[in-house]
Amino acid sequence: MLREIIWVDGRNGRGRYWIIAALEIAAVVFYLVAVVAVDPENAVKNLLGGTSIIGLAAFSWISLVNRIRRYHDLNKSGWWLFFAFLPIIGPIWQFIELGFIRGTDGDNHYGPTPGSFNPTFESDDERGQTPNPASGLAKVDDAYLAAYARRLAEQNQGTSSNAAAPAFSAAQGGGTFGKRR
Repeated sequence: MLREIIWVDGRNGRGRYWIIAALEIAAVVFYLVAVVAVDPENAVKNLLGGTSIIGLAAFSWISLVNRIRRYHDLNKSGWWLFFAFLPIIGPIWQFIELGFIRGTDGDNHYGPTPGSFNPTFESDDERGQTPNPASGLAKVDDAYLAAYARRLAEQNQGTSSNAAAPAFSAAQGGGTFGKRR
């Protein structure tokens, strides 16, 4: 999630937009309460201090990136942020557009749908052809899962219809896979 907060490329859906916006608001409120609680007499001076400027810059960047990525989900450029500077109607329109309007379905100019899963497939891509999801299985990157599948295949090779075949035990390097019986 750190990548979605720092980098501009990609898309943020409405849910992620609101989560990051809520975290931004909570951080600002927490900071203000902490500054006032520590030294109420010098609160204004402390708010304008050097660490506050650094915090404000970081907060501004995170807020800017969140809004740009949300515009990308609407298939719009980040330059649409400048409409917020229009008097009265700009901030209201930006609040409605970013917070409530649904993003584009499927892939758009700025990337895949937020939260989508794009697996790679073993197929003809080694021969320079475009991978076809129907022609192969998804690649397994997890070494444990690959070892489990290999042991299970070896185990079931000799026992095709034996329902009482021993399960993948903890002694073999793992537990049962799926529901407990």
